[in-house]
Amino acid sequence: MLRTNIRRASCSARRSFGVVRPNTQFKPNWHLEALAHKLSQVAAGEVKRLIVTMPPRNLKSLFASVALPAWFLGHNPSERVVTVSYSDQLARTHANDFRRLVNDPIYQATFPAMRLARDTDREIVTTMRGKRYTTSIEGTLTGLGGNLVIIDDPLKQDDAHSEAVRRRAIEWYRSTLLSRPDDKQVARILLVMQRVHQDDLAGYLRGVDAGERRHRSDPRRYPHLRFAGYTCLDVRPARRHRFDVRRRLAHRRGDGSTQIKADRLTA
Repeated sequence: MLRTNIRRASCSARRSFGVVRPNTQFKPNWHLEALAHKLSQVAAGEVKRLIVTMPPRNLKSLFASVALPAWFLGHNPSERVVTVSYSDQLARTHANDFRRLVNDPIYQATFPAMRLARDTDREIVTTMRGKRYTTSIEGTLTGLGGNLVIIDDPLKQDDAHSEAVRRRAIEWYRSTLLSRPDDKQVARILLVMQRVHQDDLAGYLRGVDAGERRHRSDPRRYPHLRFAGYTCLDVRPARRHRFDVRRRLAHRRGDGSTQIKADRLTA
């Protein structure tokens, strides 16, 4: 059953890549299977809080901000999704990719109940009054909410060493985002990001879990799927090498996170 679910989630993510990046070769890798499987658990409500940290340019945004909302709304077209990034431009790029995916003929044949009724830069509304709303850390969420909240790179790498910017992102999470779920019992909150500082939002959330000694069964606790180092493939067509995996190791850390390591190989 687990293997079947992983295969199904991976195939869906791969189809999404083909629609959004039609002229780029998809390079399958085990880390993408692991990521797709974990995000499918978020969509199904089996995991309600999750941190995913991984190196840049390894499809985390396509999987988390594009494929996941499309899958979630495909199955639940009356639900609401909120996606957040560090800048308006990045958030709108993800929204455009999502729009392209849900208008694809294969997607529409797979999810016939999921149709768009209204489409603006920030808000994409379904015929069943569901929506995908996009904003930035500096943007507004007044009067808005959802049962799937995706925070995709809340900090720009250039701002990582600014304590004021880091604090602003954490305060936004505490004062704004935590009040946005429609139903706090079923809402999912996902954070995907590149680690840029030990005191970034991922570090803060892990610290809260440790400080409050939250048990693994506590729904407020954030499990951490951590892809460390060069575990991922580089899918940029301009580069001729890739990082493959000869030896990989996944182990449970003392703080409850899952760390995945691999050797670096170039070809």
